[in-house]
Amino acid sequence: SSGLGVDDPNYTMETDATTIAANVKHTVGEIWDHTIKASLTSEKYKLIEGDPDPFNWYNSNIETKVKILDWQNNFYLLDEAHTITAGVEYEKAEAENKSASIDHSISNKAIYLQDKISLVDSKLNLLVGMRYDDHKKFGSETTYRVAASYLIDKTATTLRSSYGKAFKAPTLNDLYYNNPGVGRGNPNLEPEESKGYDLGIEQELIGKLVIFSASYFRNDFTDLIEWVEYAPWLYEPQNVAEANTKGWELGLEVKAVENLIIGASFTRTDTEDEAKKRELIRRPEKKGSLSLNWNPGRANFNLRANYVGKRVNNYGFFSGNPVWLDSYKKADFAASYDITDNINLFARVENLTNREYEEVKDYGTAGRSYYGGLKATF
Repeated sequence: SSGLGVDDPNYTMETDATTIAANVKHTVGEIWDHTIKASLTSEKYKLIEGDPDPFNWYNSNIETKVKILDWQNNFYLLDEAHTITAGVEYEKAEAENKSASIDHSISNKAIYLQDKISLVDSKLNLLVGMRYDDHKKFGSETTYRVAASYLIDKTATTLRSSYGKAFKAPTLNDLYYNNPGVGRGNPNLEPEESKGYDLGIEQELIGKLVIFSASYFRNDFTDLIEWVEYAPWLYEPQNVAEANTKGWELGLEVKAVENLIIGASFTRTDTEDEAKKRELIRRPEKKGSLSLNWNPGRANFNLRANYVGKRVNNYGFFSGNPVWLDSYKKADFAASYDITDNINLFARVENLTNREYEEVKDYGTAGRSYYGGLKATF
């Protein structure tokens, strides 16, 4: 996309992404197991201007790396009716723009603890979790989540509720992105904080052949991070002082025949920038999905159709009027096969029908894309 906010066929991006991950799990007796997880994600982007258009000034060669190391411990008590989870996590993100001699890194250390217990013949389930983050740039923060559910046997009805506090630090892209024809990062950003709750019900029908669910949710944000237009057709992330999202979600799952499950969901979300009294950007009011999942023996096949409704992309720099993104429909397909108990072959096709759509105004998305791999467990 050019600096004038319209597609430029000569301005291209090449992407090379690699993810390497490994998990090692060790069971110690009947009450303790622990897992070490390590991952490295590397992405390389080349933005290339193919003509001397005076409105496009910038080629860039960007490489990012995210390294994560996690050690999780599970302790099973009271015949596994009581589970305590404790662990530590380290994450480091690095970004280098070789075209502009820009090199940045940020890191975060965290410890977490969760207590989950089942009571009254497993009808009542309670969960309490806490996490402490120590961010290199943004300091320390403690977050938490509490949740409860209760099964009413007589009617096969489950009532659910949860409440929590969350913390989200700006990414390297939020802080240091640099492309004069498109926008810039904002090193003065503050972390995003939120508190939210949900209330829901799940109803089993026809002997568990049909499961219906409904829930209401609300989230209140402080310093929500959104990319906004700071000059005509140029963008940067800024903090929205106070914002909220609220809405409801419906779900339906039908076991049509043996090994075949049909699923459907619909979500309605209302959003508000409380200071400016307007909708938040790029958050659809309506979205839904339909899915088919077939699991014959060692194989599994999943076909999913998604609908995303129209949403505000941005507000005009001069007019302040909303610029809308069109709604779109997209289908994805995934398949997997257990070659042995320890080796799984998987593949997926995203955007199965090669649909053209936009998640950001005037920026194209990938057409039909193919992925595959082999997963081994030892």
